Amino acid sequence: MGPQSPEVPEDKPYGKWSWVAPVFMMFGIFVLLYSFSPPEQEATNAPTVAVSIKPLHSIVAGIMDGVSSPQLIMSGMTSPHDYALKPSDARLLEKADVIFWIGPAMEASLVKPLSIISEKSRVVAMAPNEADPHIWLDPENVITMIDDITAQLNIADPYNEDRYTQNAVRMKERIEALNIDLRQRLTTVSHKSIIVYHDAYNHFAKSFGLNIAGTFAPTPDQRPGAARISAIRQMMASGGVHGLFKEPQFDAAILTTAIEGIDGARIADLDPIGTGLTPDKDLYFNLMKSNVEAIRSCLSETP
Repeated sequence: MGPQSPEVPEDKPYGKWSWVAPVFMMFGIFVLLYSFSPPEQEATNAPTVAVSIKPLHSIVAGIMDGVSSPQLIMSGMTSPHDYALKPSDARLLEKADVIFWIGPAMEASLVKPLSIISEKSRVVAMAPNEADPHIWLDPENVITMIDDITAQLNIADPYNEDRYTQNAVRMKERIEALNIDLRQRLTTVSHKSIIVYHDAYNHFAKSFGLNIAGTFAPTPDQRPGAARISAIRQMMASGGVHGLFKEPQFDAAILTTAIEGIDGARIADLDPIGTGLTPDKDLYFNLMKSNVEAIRSCLSETP
């Protein structure tokens, strides 16, 4: 009697095909789960955004966080007032869908190129008619800027409108907390008078209750004459002014000469642009903190 095939046990009704049922069961579960899963977000290309100066770039970067990174036009140590547009900057402007800048009083070198490309790009000036265009030095102005920038980005890129709007809310919360903190830091020194390098701090002084007695240079690109230097020396020597503030992008040697021999005269740095700071979404906050700390530190050590 020849060999016989082994009998299939009764508790294994499918015999050698017993693997089929589990496989079909797993496949069914996979199909069921997939059918209830939310569809993947459709890929989209965010607009190319260019921004003129570091403080404004930082604000735009915060609003665009998680969508794309804006491109900075004016980097390096040069003042925006004196900036000479490079070929790479011109190419960046040509490619941009949206361009944010402060206005003619700040970035004079952008006036002509922006007028040429304004028909194909959305060009947004934040302070086109301000006598003092350094509007970001007042945190309350930045709240308004955030709303304006967000509105423009939502028009240019409605697909990411929710992300821009959510980021804007978070940015405004950070700005409000920053404003409270900086005001507290300056409480004990805000009554003291200071001289700043050039007329860039009207918004800053108004926001924080500072008393600016004068400016060292008539304009950013004009050196002070003998009469102005003499007047500053007299104010410093009389004790009516407690601090003289220079800016890193301008030659400070003449300021040192101006206070030479005056007991207690102090020089410190204020930087309205964030010249030496890394351009990112935190630059604005670091800029404001460092400037307030410079004032507080300098004036706290004067009578």
